[in-house]
Amino acid sequence: MSSGLQAVEQVGNVIMAKWVEEEDNLLREERKGQGRKYLSVFDGHEDCRWSVFRNMSGDTMLMHLRDRVFPYLERAFGEDHEFARNAMSGAVMLIPSGNVLRRIVDVIDSVYVHYCSDVQLFDAMLGRISESAYSGFSVTPADVNSLLVKLADPRPGEVLLDPAAGVGETLRLAKVHMSKNSRYDIVPPGTIRGYEINASAARVAMVNMTVHKVPATVVIGDALARAMDEGADVIASNPPFGGRYDEGPNIDRFSVATSRTDVLFVELIVRALKPGGRAAVVVPKGVLFGAGPAARLRRLLLEECSLEAVVSLPRGAFKPQTGVEASVLVFSKGRRTESVWFCHLEGVSPDGKSRVTLGEEEIDRMVSMLRGGRPTTDHSVLVSRDELVNRDFNLVMEQYFKPTQPERKSAEPRELLIRVIEDQKEIAKEAEELGRLLR
Repeated sequence: MSSGLQAVEQVGNVIMAKWVEEEDNLLREERKGQGRKYLSVFDGHEDCRWSVFRNMSGDTMLMHLRDRVFPYLERAFGEDHEFARNAMSGAVMLIPSGNVLRRIVDVIDSVYVHYCSDVQLFDAMLGRISESAYSGFSVTPADVNSLLVKLADPRPGEVLLDPAAGVGETLRLAKVHMSKNSRYDIVPPGTIRGYEINASAARVAMVNMTVHKVPATVVIGDALARAMDEGADVIASNPPFGGRYDEGPNIDRFSVATSRTDVLFVELIVRALKPGGRAAVVVPKGVLFGAGPAARLRRLLLEECSLEAVVSLPRGAFKPQTGVEASVLVFSKGRRTESVWFCHLEGVSPDGKSRVTLGEEEIDRMVSMLRGGRPTTDHSVLVSRDELVNRDFNLVMEQYFKPTQPERKSAEPRELLIRVIEDQKEIAKEAEELGRLLR
């Protein structure tokens, strides 16, 4: 495998082949209980069942999955079988040998029987690549995704978009957030959307949506090349840092002339929102100050949107993938900015050296302050439009206020040990084994 991300994609494809049989069995039992008939997706194709092909030799199974199972399930006919088509859409077999596939299947079966579900195994693998500097793809940390969703606050019935969806974790958490704010665990199809230019990441996102039963649409494609009239109510996104965009005709559509993807994505998000729509977007610190395209973007943002807050993330929030300092812009479209609330999050590092994580309590406390009047504290300040204009719309917090910087808090060893249970250790070991097999 060329990257850790591609390894997760390949294991995800195999898990999906297993999941389709499990879902088919559930549908059969559900229809039986309703007194209705159900034609199995495997009718006439019994050899495509996990319970059948898992008993094949490695080499035979590899060819069978590549030439028979994946192609059939991707085009499975029947209105009832959309779940199978969605699960296997775009699946290709890149596992290097039958021996490796045989061991992967055995690990999946072992984990399922002894430790956890396929969903937990898949989540553990996503966690591994988000913690690795060598995964070949930047995955947004779970706590930052949680922060984005809570700041954007998607509600049931609203259209949510992530134009840089990655492996789909923001979309998944958005569905969880919507369900918590509804009497029913139902999100209408088509209301959660994502774009991802990296084909492997998009495929992983599709698997992620399927195993978690999120009715999201993930499109493999370049969001910057698409029309800007998405009509989104809410956007939560962590676009790529430091990239350059060379598609000349597409750049011409933007009012801020630049090839910087961090700048272009923010303008795209502004254009994709409905009037009154809101967004929470991660940007590197370089967008918050200086002249040129970044300055033109800030002016556009403050003239066409109400920038409610700039939430500074702690140093090390994206380690080990990058050490770039970043903030989250929280804004709504349609009214110009009259004041901006600057807030700094501290986070916790277990040893003072590894990645700094944000606790849910700290996130919830900050969101509560944002919704409850944007007070000035040791870590936050409200700045008027006049002050922003006088500083050329500079959005670096330290230009207006220096937050108190207490000694970095570290989690207590006892607390760290309590968090870790034996089953979680086993899940991590099996996920590591799957990754090692595909290196």
